[in-house]
Amino acid sequence: YIPASGSDRFDKLASGTIDVLIRTTTWTTSRDADLNADFAGMNFFDGQGILVREDAFPAATAGNSAGGLDGANICVGIGTTTEGNMVDWFSSRNIAFTSVPVADAAEATAKFIDGSCDAFTGDMSAMVAKKWQLDGDNSMGGVDIWIASELMSKEPLGAATRDMDSDFKDVVAWVWYGMVTAEEMGVTTANAAASATAACDGSDPGMCRLLTENLGLGTATNPLAGDWMQAVLATAGNYGEAYDDAFCDGTYDGVSGSAAMTGCLISRVGTLNALVSEGGIQYAPAMR
Repeated sequence: YIPASGSDRFDKLASGTIDVLIRTTTWTTSRDADLNADFAGMNFFDGQGILVREDAFPAATAGNSAGGLDGANICVGIGTTTEGNMVDWFSSRNIAFTSVPVADAAEATAKFIDGSCDAFTGDMSAMVAKKWQLDGDNSMGGVDIWIASELMSKEPLGAATRDMDSDFKDVVAWVWYGMVTAEEMGVTTANAAASATAACDGSDPGMCRLLTENLGLGTATNPLAGDWMQAVLATAGNYGEAYDDAFCDGTYDGVSGSAAMTGCLISRVGTLNALVSEGGIQYAPAMR
């Protein structure tokens, strides 16, 4: 892995320093058209949130709303969609604020802790995780913190490859779609090999294709192996397993549904990131 910041990630992608960008990167028109990036599916539907110091803006006084943050100093990442979203949201409501640009989350956290920033804005998933961290390590020195109720934007997050690299982009996209399809089919890290054997005995042609066929991915001289999806599942699991590893306690079995995930910082139940069968919008095109 090669570290990339909000300000240099697309430069690293365009220069070939990295082949795929996988971090909290939002798919936007300008990034797709102007930054030589090609997005390969949306692996997490997020939105922008804001974390607030109680001693600067009490939640009760602010109504648990970003609308009550008139005059706030707000830490925001340089080179992120968060900057523009924040300006749009506060300016359209005639709410005064001061932007405090930061290079990365570490700098934002330090400024939030020392009071240089009254609030810290970013993807809601990151704000929830940051609140959990700060509440747990006592670095706030007894100062309470709260998250405003609003989502300031829609933030579809996904992997990005370079333009004009369609074969590799297809691989990145279909790895993701394969993880979603595997969850829909009940295929997990633990049962992938056995599922392939059973499916290819004639019980499930679609599952057999997913777990044992190349499906045309790769190039003529460097195709993916037929068991590429089994390799993905062995490493990362299906989408539910990957979600659980990222946001919950890592004990999910991969088949019992979002309600069975426990210890979650961000619940998947009833959100856009649930499968369509659970009322979300995560689904994959046909693997055939």
